[in-house]
Amino acid sequence: MDFKLKPLWKDKPLLNKYDRWRQQAKLLKLSKKACLKLEWFIYYHSKAQSAATTARYFGITRKTFYKWFAVFDQSNLRALEESSRAPINARKKQLTRFEEDSILGLRKANPEFGKMKIRRLYQRRYNQTISSWKIQLVIEKYHLQRRPKKSDRHFKKQSISKRKTIELKKQQKPGFLVAFDTIVIFRNGLQRYIVTGIDTVSKIAWARMYTTHSSATTKDLFLRLYAVVQGNILNVCQDNGSEFEKYFAELMASLSIPQYFSRVKTPKDNPVCERFNRTLKEEFLRQGNWTSDIQEFNRRLTKWLIKYNTVRPHQSLNYLTPFEYHFNQALVTDVSV
Repeated sequence: MDFKLKPLWKDKPLLNKYDRWRQQAKLLKLSKKACLKLEWFIYYHSKAQSAATTARYFGITRKTFYKWFAVFDQSNLRALEESSRAPINARKKQLTRFEEDSILGLRKANPEFGKMKIRRLYQRRYNQTISSWKIQLVIEKYHLQRRPKKSDRHFKKQSISKRKTIELKKQQKPGFLVAFDTIVIFRNGLQRYIVTGIDTVSKIAWARMYTTHSSATTKDLFLRLYAVVQGNILNVCQDNGSEFEKYFAELMASLSIPQYFSRVKTPKDNPVCERFNRTLKEEFLRQGNWTSDIQEFNRRLTKWLIKYNTVRPHQSLNYLTPFEYHFNQALVTDVSV
């Protein structure tokens, strides 16, 4: 008895060309976007026979349809993949050796400054303009990015005190309102206090560390800041701490300077000084300047404060230093008078 074997392919019906296109796209592992474009042309050839109908059905423009219809090749479905849109002749990053060395030197000398502050320092020192992306390029090239310490503190919403406070209508002139606060530091079993003060308009600031926390220390800090701003203090604000009573209050009364108090457990009432305290911690304390020696610490702190007031550009002052801003405002006042 003779047996004839039938080919296996005769038992299965042949796929139509559209299903073969889909199988081919699956084998080629085309992207979702390329497979969607393939469905455009399957619909066009099998049902619509009209570019307008196909475009309307898939929610695309006829221009887009014709663009890909021109490159569609059923023998090479990879043509439906989108190629890179980067320009062939891309602009090259032009950074001279002098610019790179200068930026590198400024960054290493001021690791706490961002690219915009470095840009301002570069313009001031070399009397040349430079783009911030060049500075960012150097920072990334030499791995000089800042890695600020993440705070692990969890703040709870504080209820606003019902105590009535006197509102002061602020004026945008240096010395109108000077804010004070205290930073308490615990290191190696020691407790130290840094009293801080800052002009809320010009951002001229001063600070000093003490071993005690009393009105005598805040009075001492006030007199130092009073000398720095040449007596240009019209109002002061602080929290309700006891260090701002007695000698400090007596001094304010003798100088006829009104005192304004922030609400209990409401640091947002004194935001400028709170922000300065954060800057002092990030750009001074965390840069290895801590020492238990009071005299040495205050010497380092004074050096940093001079840099803060005369060298460091401030974003809120349009990248001027506090002294530059104060001097410019004084000129404007003199001209207007």
